[in-house]
Amino acid sequence: MDWANLSKEAYGLLGVALGGVIVLVTALLYQWRQRKLERDRLTEQRKDALTRELGKHFQAMAVDFSSLAHSMCWLTWQAGQDNVSQVMIDDYHAEIHATLPKVVGGRIMVGTLDPELGYELDVFVDLAREVDEKIGIACLAYAKDNAAGIEQLKALNIPAKDFDEIVYRRLGELGGKQSLGRWMLRKWSASRARRKVNLQ
Repeated sequence: MDWANLSKEAYGLLGVALGGVIVLVTALLYQWRQRKLERDRLTEQRKDALTRELGKHFQAMAVDFSSLAHSMCWLTWQAGQDNVSQVMIDDYHAEIHATLPKVVGGRIMVGTLDPELGYELDVFVDLAREVDEKIGIACLAYAKDNAAGIEQLKALNIPAKDFDEIVYRRLGELGGKQSLGRWMLRKWSASRARRKVNLQ
């Protein structure tokens, strides 16, 4: 093509076409950038919403675990004072039956939002069930023989206090994703802790 022989009108037309292409490319790049910014903003909003939701469920679980530990410590401490009645045992069972399903449900929700944190919470759920099961057996013994049941409950004050300490001292660390494995080796039964550490 001989550019020197082009008419002024052709130059004008080429200028308009080139200007149109520049405007079109600029508009497309602007729209692409706006869409990317919007996607990034939505992604951040989703992350923030999930973090808030996870925090809400984790906080509710912390309260429920504290309630479980308090109920366990209270009943076993009362046994240490030789001050247990069937009414107290019934109250304990009512509290546990109201709180333990909330703990399990909370664990499911936390595990849905953060599977690793949910797995770590399994240790707490297992410990709560283990101590409650032993207390339940002692309560059944109390129904048959008050003195034998009280002695069993007295002995369970140590595991109840250990569970309370685990909840009090380690639940916050768990929220920060710190492992419980080594601490559990010192605090809980060796076979149980070994099983948990091997699963990690």
